[in-house]
Amino acid sequence: MSQWLAEIFEKQSSSATTDAALRENTVPALAIEYHDRRFVCDFEYLSEVIETDVIIPYPENRGAHVGIINMRGEVVPVYCLHCLLSGEVPPTGKPIHSERMIVFRVPDGAFAICADKVQKRLISPEAFGQSSEIEIEGKIHKILSHEFFSNIREMIA
Repeated sequence: MSQWLAEIFEKQSSSATTDAALRENTVPALAIEYHDRRFVCDFEYLSEVIETDVIIPYPENRGAHVGIINMRGEVVPVYCLHCLLSGEVPPTGKPIHSERMIVFRVPDGAFAICADKVQKRLISPEAFGQSSEIEIEGKIHKILSHEFFSNIREMIA
């Protein structure tokens, strides 16, 4: 996990409520915001969060695959998470601007998504299995479930 992410989590946990009962009934989750779209997932597949990175865009349409990054010598594909889930096609050949890249590790390798805002949240574990969305601070977040990460290979092919 990157030092930046560790510092953010430390600040958030020190300012968060200390109610032991609340903490016992929650699990840490990653809330992701990108271009006014919101997602949330648990930490199982999280590899790291990179502050900024150069995204090499594809000149032609490749589905939700918008480009690649070089992460310490490893070529990591970058996907538009909204496009993966909605079937929409991202713009092609344009520079992609992102404050942060979130890198996930799945059995078949790694992939990255862009993010404007990343926060740690405490969520009820039942919330992940009850629906496809959850409300966090009055905003609806789409849940990235274990099924999403299990099926990512088929989704990104």
